[in-house]
Amino acid sequence: MTHPVDVVTQSLELAGHGLSTSEVARRVGVPRATVRDWLAGRVPARYEAGGRGCASCGGVHDLDSLPAAYVYLLGMYLGDGCLSEHPRGVFKVRISLDARYPGIAAECERAMRAVMPRNCIGRVGYGTWHELYAYSKSWPCLFPQHGPGRKHERKIALTGWQRSLVARWPRCYCEA
Repeated sequence: MTHPVDVVTQSLELAGHGLSTSEVARRVGVPRATVRDWLAGRVPARYEAGGRGCASCGGVHDLDSLPAAYVYLLGMYLGDGCLSEHPRGVFKVRISLDARYPGIAAECERAMRAVMPRNCIGRVGYGTWHELYAYSKSWPCLFPQHGPGRKHERKIALTGWQRSLVARWPRCYCEA
């Protein structure tokens, strides 16, 4: 089981204040052996990456360092994409694509790979169109426009960090 970064941080801080491993484990609600590992330096890889823990998924995101392909993928998501929630906080991003334009599908897939290089990307055909998809707990963090209801029926606005990326790459075509 992976734990949110803020739980690891809180555990290390409590131990730094002199609390025993057992007391830290009780306070943060994780097994004592897990806390013992963290105190021995065996922290999750995403914690070692530095940064703050995400309030949504517990991961660490360096949003300013997203590749240019993110801007392209954001446009695809806002146009013909959606997020679906699955068990254990995992989300599936789905982009619907017209089968008559394989180049756009390939470009979208390259963008998805550039943004989530370690994730598997799938494609399902439905005759005249197909769906490109990938699973991650981080999708709602990367696409904060996700919310209840249909996208076209609610206000969609870019966040500050998204506006910054779009300004950096205003004419982004995926070349990943």
